[in-house]
Amino acid sequence: ALDEALDEAADALCRGDEAAVRSWLVYAAANGQEQLVEFLLQRGADANEPDNNGTTALMAAAGNGHERVVELLTRHGGVLEGEADAKVDAREAEGTSASGDAAQLAALRAIIQEQRRKKADLEAELVV
Repeated sequence: ALDEALDEAADALCRGDEAAVRSWLVYAAANGQEQLVEFLLQRGADANEPDNNGTTALMAAAGNGHERVVELLTRHGGVLEGEADAKVDAREAEGTSASGDAAQLAALRAIIQEQRRKKADLEAELVV
């Protein structure tokens, strides 16, 4: 399945189909497909561009608890909506990007933990 996804994503890149590339990036992030995310980012996919539904790859990865993909996306400049301004403010206040990056990763980890808690709660309800 990953090979097929890589082929289709590569085809979208070759065609210059930016909408398809964004869709593949969000899909891969939502499903924790780190290799496909890395493949797309290395070939110029924008970690902050939303798909046709307004979802960014970072939102999809964080919302589905894929911490490694979240970290990969943030290393490639991904920011949550609203976090971009906070990141710029933190850089200006501290004179460095490290504190802004750390704050964003902390916020994303909190989102991931909340999603994992909700999933565990739902699974517990299904068992009862």
